[in-house]
Amino acid sequence: MATVVMTETAPERCRFDWLQYPRRLLGSLTFRRKSCPIQRLPDELLSYVFLFAMNDSDAITEAAVTPITISHVGTRWRRVALSTSKLWTSINLALPYTPAQVSRMRAWLLRSRSCPLDILLDFRDPDWSWDEDAHIFTSQQMQGTMAYLLPHVTRWRSFDLLCDTWHPIFTFLSLSQHVDSAPFLRRIALSRCNAYFALKGQAFAPAALKQPVPLLGKLPPGSLCSISLAGVHVDWSSTALRGLTELELKYHASEVMPSLKEFAGILTACPQLRGLSIIGWGPRFDVNDFDGVTEDDASAGPSTAPLLHLLRFAMGFLDITYAIQLLRSLAMPCLEDLALEDVSRSLNPEEAQDATPLLEWLAAPLPSTSTPESPLQLSHVSSLHLNGISASKASFAVFADRLRSLRALHITNVDDDMIAALNPSPTISALDYHPRCPLLAEVTCDAENIHALSAVVLSRKDFGCSPFQKIYAMTSETTEIYINDMDCAIFLSSGVQLFVIPS
Repeated sequence: MATVVMTETAPERCRFDWLQYPRRLLGSLTFRRKSCPIQRLPDELLSYVFLFAMNDSDAITEAAVTPITISHVGTRWRRVALSTSKLWTSINLALPYTPAQVSRMRAWLLRSRSCPLDILLDFRDPDWSWDEDAHIFTSQQMQGTMAYLLPHVTRWRSFDLLCDTWHPIFTFLSLSQHVDSAPFLRRIALSRCNAYFALKGQAFAPAALKQPVPLLGKLPPGSLCSISLAGVHVDWSSTALRGLTELELKYHASEVMPSLKEFAGILTACPQLRGLSIIGWGPRFDVNDFDGVTEDDASAGPSTAPLLHLLRFAMGFLDITYAIQLLRSLAMPCLEDLALEDVSRSLNPEEAQDATPLLEWLAAPLPSTSTPESPLQLSHVSSLHLNGISASKASFAVFADRLRSLRALHITNVDDDMIAALNPSPTISALDYHPRCPLLAEVTCDAENIHALSAVVLSRKDFGCSPFQKIYAMTSETTEIYINDMDCAIFLSSGVQLFVIPS
């Protein structure tokens, strides 16, 4: 039976009161009477209740304020909270940068004692004028913050830094480049939140600070598991970029990216890499990197070591030719999750590209003697994300024919022709049909594409194909949700569950 489920709206999700969250969670643990059960709990168990309240938070920003509420309930709760070191391990600083925030950070560092720390520094200003030298958060303030945090670097477990400008990030890189021990640190994410540096021909600024700095320069190889660099370039020979399982590079100016040789060295030094994301530009290709290789040669060997354990790959491209070069340079024989996005549409809507050549390259058959060094194999891909891809219906149909193991498809910001390409295709004899993506069970699309998707559901049913199980329709504030009776009847008769998701 088909079901239509309306989820909560985005504004409702966003209206989150940090202080009310732990109060609601602990509301049943009334403390007003000495005879109530919570008052009879030993301190050790009460401490675990506090930790549960904090660990149930969805983000570090929530976990950072939970101790404040708990420790202000009463004398006993405050005593137990202050003695529970793990309750004070989430450090969160944001604008406006005030002495009160610094004081709270110092208190958290003291109360957490020797426990590992999760640090989030979010110094983004929504009212910033885009003038690099006129931001309210300065490199001097970053230097003061690091003066408190660096002495505790041996306790860092995760470190997130988000800035609008380069100077605070450069300060962080400069001050931390001599770190030689961070035994608990597993993940670091540095973000300069200005995606427009990734535009074609955009130079890095400020030019005077373009020289790369090592990332935690003296850290032993294999110390980190995950690194995310958004608009932040480093010395690409840094030992921190070795032994990773997750690597994300996005929204960089192309001129500061590693050469293909340097990039290949990073991947070779990460043999257990599970996830790779390149949004915007990846390695710089020299004219000699693809000598003797034509753009139509889909079987050209990769330029990097095969990523035998890579399961997830995401690519956001600005240039189709570059995207094909990048894919050609990689060997991902065990890929299970593939994401492709035309990010040029978000940075400059007038430069949306025809991705037909990219899909045709992806759909090109591999040689019969394909090896783990073959450029890209889609036979294991079970999850596909496509966002903003504009291509011919025929190219997407051929591409979909290659996805015989696909179970989940997330396809947004596309026209109906891309959806229609999922219809069963005729065999050579034209007397029979075979399904594209025969294992496909879940589809996420924009609400505007629901009618086209209902036609696909009906077509697959008529030809005896395995039906979809769930369809998620994404809506926006400017989108009118309208699903006609005919579409509902098709979903009902096919046993499809339809979920309407406000974005």
